[in-house]
Amino acid sequence: MLEGYLPHHGPRGASTETLKTYKTGMTKFIGWAQDNAVSLLRPRRNMSSGYVGWLLETQRLSASTGRTYVAAARNLYVALRWAGATKADPFHDVRVAPERTAPEEKRHGSGTPLPAPCAPRARSRLTVAARQTGSRLASQRS
Repeated sequence: MLEGYLPHHGPRGASTETLKTYKTGMTKFIGWAQDNAVSLLRPRRNMSSGYVGWLLETQRLSASTGRTYVAAARNLYVALRWAGATKADPFHDVRVAPERTAPEEKRHGSGTPLPAPCAPRARSRLTVAARQTGSRLASQRS
């Protein structure tokens, strides 16, 4: 149902990668719901917080992946309401905590030196520009 709903009524410009990730998120959500005897059409009040906790703690997903999977479940309920199958909106107020890992650490791992961002000649120009900016900021503070 979600695959039929999203391209026509879902978020504008949903890429094929987004749809693929949503499908993975839906597989996880439906599997979790079956394992926990959750009725999709009549979910319990705390169902969504239980799912989010399971995603982040048991599955050890990053916050950004957790947010994407929650968005998939949220959109499932939008599609179910659109189809008239339920009036439930269990993910309405659910928010996944922000990412606490810096993007550089996620890409390069903790303790790994970052690669040089540019060639030595360009780096020296950046250093000069940074010094000039720093001296301008210092004179503005005085």
